[in-house]
Amino acid sequence: MKRFLVILCSTLVVTNAQLPSFGFGPSGFGGFSLSNPLFNASFTPANPVDRISNIASRFRDVANTVQQSLPRLPQLPNPLTAFSRFARPSSSSGSTNSNTNTNENHNSNTNGNDNGSGAGRNAINEVLNRIPGLSGLPRVPGIPQIPRVPEIPKIPGIPSIPGLPNFGNASDVFNSIVNSLSNMTKQGGNDPGQIFNQVNRYLPDVSRVINDIANFTRSAANSGVWKNISNDIKNEIQHRINSMTERVSNITSAMKSIAQSLPNLIRDQSLNTTLRNQPFFFPGHSGIVHLFEWRFDDIAEECEKVLGPNGYGGVQVSPINEYLVSPSRSWWERYQPVSFEIKSRSGNEKQFSDMVKRCMKAGVRVYVDVVVNHMAAPGASSPLYGTAGSTCDPLARDYPSVPFNRSHFHADCQINNYNNASNVRKCELVSLPDLDQSNSFVREQIIGYLNHLLDLGVAGFRMDACKHMRPEDLKVIYDRLNAVNPMFLFPPGARPFIYQEVIDLGGEAVSASEYTDLGVVTEFNWCIVVGGVFRGTVDANALEILTKNGSSGALLPSSQALVFVDNHDNQRGHGAGGDSILNYKTKPQYIQAVAFTLATDYGIARVMSSYDFSNSDQGPPQDSDVQIILSPGFPANGSCNNGWVCEHRWPEIKRMIQFKNFVADSPLDHIQSTKYTFAFCRGEKGFIVFNNSEDTITQVYHTCLPQGQYCDIISGEVSQGTCTGTTIKVDANGDAEITLTKNSVVALYVPSKL
Repeated sequence: MKRFLVILCSTLVVTNAQLPSFGFGPSGFGGFSLSNPLFNASFTPANPVDRISNIASRFRDVANTVQQSLPRLPQLPNPLTAFSRFARPSSSSGSTNSNTNTNENHNSNTNGNDNGSGAGRNAINEVLNRIPGLSGLPRVPGIPQIPRVPEIPKIPGIPSIPGLPNFGNASDVFNSIVNSLSNMTKQGGNDPGQIFNQVNRYLPDVSRVINDIANFTRSAANSGVWKNISNDIKNEIQHRINSMTERVSNITSAMKSIAQSLPNLIRDQSLNTTLRNQPFFFPGHSGIVHLFEWRFDDIAEECEKVLGPNGYGGVQVSPINEYLVSPSRSWWERYQPVSFEIKSRSGNEKQFSDMVKRCMKAGVRVYVDVVVNHMAAPGASSPLYGTAGSTCDPLARDYPSVPFNRSHFHADCQINNYNNASNVRKCELVSLPDLDQSNSFVREQIIGYLNHLLDLGVAGFRMDACKHMRPEDLKVIYDRLNAVNPMFLFPPGARPFIYQEVIDLGGEAVSASEYTDLGVVTEFNWCIVVGGVFRGTVDANALEILTKNGSSGALLPSSQALVFVDNHDNQRGHGAGGDSILNYKTKPQYIQAVAFTLATDYGIARVMSSYDFSNSDQGPPQDSDVQIILSPGFPANGSCNNGWVCEHRWPEIKRMIQFKNFVADSPLDHIQSTKYTFAFCRGEKGFIVFNNSEDTITQVYHTCLPQGQYCDIISGEVSQGTCTGTTIKVDANGDAEITLTKNSVVALYVPSKL
C-alpha cells in the first residue's frame, strides 16, 4: 500500500501534475478506484482493455519524464556555473542568446527575436525543469533525508522570496501525513522499512536524486549566486516556487483523503496477502493459454491481437531460464536447467520484460513455467552447453553459472518406488540430478530467481515436478517470495499465483492434498474423465461427477484445482492418462472436451496451444539450421503458419472463452444427462449440450434462456444480425428442440440471441 502511494506521489511531483482529492477503494480486480487528472480513468468493468491501456500509457508518460530527468542531474555539479547563464545579455548580443533548442522551454520565442529577459527565462526554465521535485518524499525508513528548503538570504537591493518557507511548511505537513500512514500501515501488518526497500528497488535513482537536489539547494542559497540575477529572473523563480507550493498542498490534501480510507482498506478481506490461488485476471477475462515453445516477441503480439481482445486471462510461457542445448533441439531441453539467467530460445530478459508489459497493457497476465526440482542430466559428452553459453558437468554435479556443486544435490539414486515418498522426493527423476531444496544455498538461488521474475511483473508460476519436492521445503521458498509488483496493477501486498504440477491418480505415497495449502494443484483426473467420455469409452452421464466442484471427493475442491484437457506432456503420451488423453489430432472430440472444461464453473481452466508433431521428442517449428523458432504468423483464415496448431485461435474455443466470461457469476444447474448426451445451464445466461455418440440425436432440452432465436456459437457466430451457423429456437418455457450430429456440441448464451 505505502509503496504504491509513495511512487505515485513522487511521479506526480516530477511531472508537474496537479493532484486534487480523489476517491480510493477496491476495484473489480483488487486494485483501486482513482479519479484525478493524472489517470483520468475509472476502474469500471465496462471496457477493461481501453481502461488498462489508458492507465498504462499515462504511467509510460511519467516513466519517460523521470527517465529524461534523472540522467541530467549530474550535468549540474556546480550550480554557480549553471546560474552564470542567467545574466542579462548585452545589447550587442542581439538575438543570438535565444534558447529555442529544448523541448522543456515553455516560454521560448520561436521567431528568434528573443530579448534578454526571454533568454533568462529560457535558461531558468531549462535548469528548473530538469530537477525532479522530489523534496516531498516522506521522512521514513529507507528514504534519505533532504534538508528543508531554506529562504534565500537577504541580499541588499534584491527582495527576499517568501514562497520558499511556505513550500517547506507544506513539505512538513506532507511528511507528517505520510508518517501517519506509515504507522497505520505498520498496524496493518506491513513493515515500513521493508516497504521502502521495495521503493528503492523500483526507483534505484531516488537516493542519488535527493542528494543532488540537496546539494543544489545548499549552493543556490549562497548569496553570491544571486547577486547577478536580474529582477525578471527573480520573478520567474517566485512564480515557480508558488506553483511548487500549490502542488505540494494539493498532494497534502489528497493524502488526507487517503489516510481516512486506509484503515478500512487494510481490513478488506479481498486483499488477503497469504493466499496463492488468485490468478489476478483482469475484469472480463479468464482462462490461461499455454503458448508452448513460443518466442517472447510472438507472445507479446498474440496478447495484443488475439488473447486480450478475445477475453483470455493469462498466458503460460515455457521455461525462460538457461537450459541445455540438445543436438535435435527437442522440447524437453527446456526442462533441463543450466543456470537461472533469462536467456532461452524464446528470447532474452529485455524481450521477456517487454512482453510482460505489452501483455499487461492488453489485459493478459503472464505465468512462468519454473523448473527447480533438478538440473540438466548427463549427456554423451562433457561439458554440456546452455542457451546462454554457460557450461556444466552434470556427472560432477558442477553448474558454475549458478553456482551449484555436489553439496547442493541429494545422493545419487533413481526413483523406483512410487509407494515410498522419500524415494520419490530424494532420488532422480529419469537421471536428472536432484536438487536438495532443504539446502539454504539452493533455496536462496530459487528465491532470488522467482523474486526477480516478480519484479519484472509476472503474476505467478507453474511449478514443475512438485510431486518430487517436499511440501515443507516449498513452503519455506514460497513464504519468502515478494508480493506481486503493484506497478503492474496488482493489489498491494498480494501473493503470486502458484499452480503446482502434482500427478495424483490415487494409490501412491504422495498425494495432491499435501500441496493444496501452498497453492493450486493440477487436477489430472479431469483430463482422464473428459478424455474417456468424449472418446466414447465412458458414458456421457459420467460428466456429472465433474460438475460438483469437487464436493464428491473424486476431485480436488474447485478453489484448489487447475484443469485442462491435455498438457505438453500427456498429449505426447507422457505422464498421466495414457490413451484416454485427447489432443488436437482428434478435433471434434477435442473441441467437445475443451468446450465442457470452459463451460463449467470448476477450477481455473487452461487451454493448450500446440505445434504439430509426429514423434514425442520433436521440437517446435524451426529453421533449417535447427536453431531459430519460427513465428506462427497471422494468416487471413485466423489459423497459424509454419506447423503451429494454435488451438486457442480455433473459433469454437475463442467463442467458448467469451461464453465463460459472460456466465462467470451464474450457477451450473439444470443438468440433463443420458448415456450419450449431457446438458446443463449456467443460470439464465447460458446453455450447452453434448453428444458423445456416433449417431445423430434430436431431443428437447430446457435451456433456461429467455424466449427467442439463438445462434449456436460452436457452429458459427452472430454477424451483422444473422447467424453464420445453426439457429436454435427457444420457446416461452425456455425449452428448445436441438439436433446433435455425432460427436458434437451446441452452445447458446444471451449475447448470441438474434
